[in-house]
Amino acid sequence: DHSLNEELRQAGISKDRQRQLNRWRHCITRYVGPASRDSRIDIRCLTLRPNDRFILLTDGITDALTDDAIERAAQSAKTPTELCNWLITAARGAGTPDDTSCVVVDYSHCVCSKPTDQSSGN
Repeated sequence: DHSLNEELRQAGISKDRQRQLNRWRHCITRYVGPASRDSRIDIRCLTLRPNDRFILLTDGITDALTDDAIERAAQSAKTPTELCNWLITAARGAGTPDDTSCVVVDYSHCVCSKPTDQSSGN
């Protein structure tokens, strides 16, 4: 989360001061795009297992739904599409004033092959 609110929290700024800056809480502090001069990307190496599920949500969903509700939905939804539809509908039903975007990726397995040597034509 590269919002001003999260960076203030990580810097140990008091909750009272964070509340004073509430109107700026959704301002992003890092992004990747054509006008980005200093793109710093967070990279994590993970060991994937079959049936792992990655979920990327905007704050329009995470602010409207509890973590428990999101987790229960993630465990019960059979497909990524079903989960995205449920989360967006639930957030809108809860009256979120923000955008509701959702990306879900289910990992099943990977078959890796040895890369070919492009220089030798193999």
